[in-house]
Amino acid sequence: MESIRLNIKKRLDAAVAEHKKVFDVCPDQAEVYNSLGNTLIKEGEYALAAASFKRAIIINPNYASAYDNLGMVMNIQGERFEAISAYQKAVQLNPQSGSAKHMLAAISGEITERAPVEYIKSLFDQYAARFDEHLTGTLQYSAPHKLFHILHQITRGGMYFHNAVDLGCGTGLSGESFREVTARLTGVDLSEKMLAEADKKKVYDDLKEEDLVVFLESCQQKFDLFLAADVFVYFGDLNRIFQAVQSCAAKSAFFIFSVESCKGRMYALNPTGRYSHSRAYLFDLTTKYGFSVEAVCSFEIRKEIGQWIMGDHFILLYRH
Repeated sequence: MESIRLNIKKRLDAAVAEHKKVFDVCPDQAEVYNSLGNTLIKEGEYALAAASFKRAIIINPNYASAYDNLGMVMNIQGERFEAISAYQKAVQLNPQSGSAKHMLAAISGEITERAPVEYIKSLFDQYAARFDEHLTGTLQYSAPHKLFHILHQITRGGMYFHNAVDLGCGTGLSGESFREVTARLTGVDLSEKMLAEADKKKVYDDLKEEDLVVFLESCQQKFDLFLAADVFVYFGDLNRIFQAVQSCAAKSAFFIFSVESCKGRMYALNPTGRYSHSRAYLFDLTTKYGFSVEAVCSFEIRKEIGQWIMGDHFILLYRH
């Protein structure tokens, strides 16, 4: 793990050095300061990143992307009002910005049904190249392995699936965990660049660049395993997903997923831009759409600014 951190640090140091070279040539380019700010965020230098975005805005007061990025870094630092102000300006300058609108809703306490498609696609297209290192190294994420282990216990080691689908497959971390117990495995994701990384792993029989709900609602196949690890954090209302899974479920199909957890009867949109779901809400959906709960386990999902985020693993079985 230490070697991973050192490799990331070396690449970031090199990127900062390249930006400094550009400053010598064109010190008044807003784009350069905006780009440097994004690099500094990856290095955890949030105060310096904010200063860089602010410099870009001074040079170009109509730079919507810089306001969007400034909102992000101020939110990370817990500066809520400054973040709201920056996101409001970003939306004013670019009303089509799904990212700014979504994050403005998140930190303003608004609850929406799901994150915009363009927000998810843009987020993971930018994240793809360093996704595996960051998620499993820095954030200590291990949901696919844990889901596999729980399902293995439930089936007493006898699990094997004829046609499985990995919803929001990303770079293929879940695919790597479940490939050995599937005859056919399809991966579905919005991000072209994430799918390109998944393709390198050679664990999927088919990859689809599509919204997972649209895919399921138009799919003519039946699946006996549905995987959704760390995917529902971008959806609030899960009714449409459960209904779509039900329509594609073979008899006795397993539907397994992870969520961030919250109290109450429903779901919440958090300041991180990610959704959390209550067990009560998920139990209601399970009954409504003909599934039974085979297991539900509390666990530590990932680290967020050094703190563990808690969640739940669900193992459902389709009974109809």
